Amino acid sequence: MIISDKTEEVRPEPAGTTPPVGRNHTPLSAGGWSLASYVISYAVGALIFIPLARFLNPEDFGLYTEASIFYAAVAVMIEMPLIRGLIRSTGDQRQAAQAVLWLSIWLGLGGTVVCALLGFPLSQIYRLNTTIPEAANIAFRLYGQKTVPVATGQELIPIMFLLSLAVLATALGVVPLARLSRDLNFRRKLLPDTISLAVGAGVALVTALLGAGVYSLILYALARALANAGIAWLVAGYRPERRRATWAEMRSFLPFVVPASGGELALQARFNMDFAIGGAQLGSSALGIYTLAWDSADKPAKLVNSFFNQVGFASFARLQKNLPRVRGLYFSATRLLASVTLPLFLSVLFLRQDLVAALLGAKWQNTVDAMFPLFILQALWIIFQPASGLVLALGHSRVFATVNGLSLVFTVAAVIVGAANGILGLAWAMLLASGLTSVSWGGLVLLYIEPTRSEVWQAARIPLIMTLAVLPAVALTDTATNLAHLPAILRLGLTIAVGGAVFVVAGWRCLPSLRQDLARMREALPTD
Repeated sequence: MIISDKTEEVRPEPAGTTPPVGRNHTPLSAGGWSLASYVISYAVGALIFIPLARFLNPEDFGLYTEASIFYAAVAVMIEMPLIRGLIRSTGDQRQAAQAVLWLSIWLGLGGTVVCALLGFPLSQIYRLNTTIPEAANIAFRLYGQKTVPVATGQELIPIMFLLSLAVLATALGVVPLARLSRDLNFRRKLLPDTISLAVGAGVALVTALLGAGVYSLILYALARALANAGIAWLVAGYRPERRRATWAEMRSFLPFVVPASGGELALQARFNMDFAIGGAQLGSSALGIYTLAWDSADKPAKLVNSFFNQVGFASFARLQKNLPRVRGLYFSATRLLASVTLPLFLSVLFLRQDLVAALLGAKWQNTVDAMFPLFILQALWIIFQPASGLVLALGHSRVFATVNGLSLVFTVAAVIVGAANGILGLAWAMLLASGLTSVSWGGLVLLYIEPTRSEVWQAARIPLIMTLAVLPAVALTDTATNLAHLPAILRLGLTIAVGGAVFVVAGWRCLPSLRQDLARMREALPTD
């Protein structure tokens, strides 16, 4: 039964804390541009690998994957903490930008050296293996092959050297990207995000046609990093001062940046533990099935989360001294995300058999069971992602590092035990480890923002109403179409149509509360 939502009690915010509604650079408009950037980038990225799959060999993708795992880890440890540190900085913004600029130069140079030096030990490690689980993952999806042979691994030395230049390029783009994010100017930020991908794609296609092999993928990453930084500087409208930042100015960011870097490294490692350990224990064929099940839940989760992920951190950071507004924005964003996520992702639990049969084919039926815990995991990730961003935006980078570090240890233990029970055990292990981590962020936020029970209930009530309305309709339609022995594609279409109709009706009945959340997302943030 759909319950009407006509009234809602919300703790009033202190007088003078809510600015007038603005049309430009609000969390809502920024979220729309962030979503557009993700859709465009994903579409271009998907298209680029279709022709590349014809020009390149499986081992080329394998080598690129091996190298990019470590390159990405070094780059993200530098880029994300510095961007977030500048976004949440207060006081003189030009002085803060100058300090972060020089920090990005020094850390970028250091990361470049580290990345380049990684080539030799990685070549020694990978030359000992005849199959690489992560490389097999890529090749399995593209070609259906079960293993990726690696001849000597010596190719990783020049590859890591070239990728090290991309680390420096990434670091040099920190300041303009941070300033665009801080101003919620995601309309302009869309330009470096998307144009750089197109530039990298063009370089990769041309060099692949010329026979560059794996180096076409390496040049893709390098060209994208260079274009991203260059375009960001052009559109951000920021010009640095000619003076060198003092050590005291740079040092003021280190208490936040250093723990945040450790947290980012632990986070990246945690996200790859299931593929690394699971691939080693289960083999490439089982890993290919698990990868498809993961991607089926991960891709729609990233799409939904792209609306508020980066925007949320920037918004919370700008409001960090105004706890009532932080609390209001957090609950509004969480309620909107959960109102979409819970009905959608829990409905898929009833439809996953038909989804696989209609869209993927009978050979992928082994993914059906693994989808159950993985869709629940991704739903939890979306709902509690604003919480982790809020904790970091409030300056608790040590908490961020500690939670991600402990989660990494827990994930490794859970994955080792889970992988012993096959693909399904691996999926449930990730739900246990990563799902509990997501929930823990929600618990930490409640400690920091100190909401009333009424606020917590109001945040949960609308998503529950929407879910309790949609799930019975989906379950009954799925059961009826199965009893009628309809084809899988027809069963899927009818069930989605019925579930979608009920979702729209439930949303209309809950419109007063949802409008209040959207109005809060349209409020302009305070200026510096």
